[in-house]
Amino acid sequence: MPRRYAYRCELLARSLDGTYEAILATYRAPTPRLAARWARDTVGRYAELLAPAPAAPLPRRRTPDRGPAGRAAA
Repeated sequence: MPRRYAYRCELLARSLDGTYEAILATYRAPTPRLAARWARDTVGRYAELLAPAPAAPLPRRRTPDRGPAGRAAA
């Protein structure tokens, strides 16, 4: 029997003037408890990424692995 999802959660980012909106993450939850748990965990993680504490180090950028010739590995 397929699982039924009753709750769709979205994490949105909006521009300050309200003209642009982007969906950062989505989740389909079968229960309100799981939806609330996802929202709490995800919002906390994204809030830390978007507005880190002043003394926190910046997240490092991921770079492709370099091969011996200095080109990105396939």
